[in-house]
Amino acid sequence: MHFPELEPYKTKNPRLSELINSLDSYLYDLLSISQQQDIAPVLFAKKAGIDEPTALVLLMFAEDAGIILRKYYVYCPVTDDYIDSYSSPEDLPKEVYCPQDRKMHSYHEYLVELTFQFSAKALPIVSNI
Repeated sequence: MHFPELEPYKTKNPRLSELINSLDSYLYDLLSISQQQDIAPVLFAKKAGIDEPTALVLLMFAEDAGIILRKYYVYCPVTDDYIDSYSSPEDLPKEVYCPQDRKMHSYHEYLVELTFQFSAKALPIVSNI
């Protein structure tokens, strides 16, 4: 495994062992391409041939292991333009201003996309690639 931090999750979840191996390979491949690349649950699900909820559970294992971190991207509900990003759901504002449509949008309106990014802990792997 490229990320030995995932081994305990294989031991605790033997039925997910092969999927955790797939996650390990997927993360390693992404890291070899770019350290700044977003890790989208939907793309991992498609690559692994699994549903999004399962992909999210597996990515949360990697998050718990300290390999990746959550990132919440906020988009305008009218223009779909990127507005800002946040590290936790608690940081999401009650309202955001979109400069494109020049309106404030409440948290009930604006769009949020959950992605992950590599943590500093994962970056030393790059030197071995």
